[in-house]
Amino acid sequence: MFKITEHQYNIIMKQAQACFPQETGGFLGGHGDTILGVLPIPNKVVGDRTQAFALTDDDIELAYRFLVKHKLEFLGIYHSHPRGIPIPSAQDLSHKQKYHFIIGLQD
Repeated sequence: MFKITEHQYNIIMKQAQACFPQETGGFLGGHGDTILGVLPIPNKVVGDRTQAFALTDDDIELAYRFLVKHKLEFLGIYHSHPRGIPIPSAQDLSHKQKYHFIIGLQD
């Protein structure tokens, strides 16, 4: 189980709500099982951004610099499901991430 600071949680929720109805996301960093850093990233999907979230190689490089600068370990990538529940889709599972951080905004 992961822990997240209230400040980092608020960053993620504000981003997800501001981007509604599109999916959005970013990178998570921290130490052990505690999320201490959030790097929001604009959705790079070409096409319908209400159904998917994508990153670019440039986003990965930006995240690497962010994590090094703040001396954080990479904990994962998060993204929103604006009209759904926080359960990984088939597309999410195809990425072979160790952890899936999904923000569900149903209701």
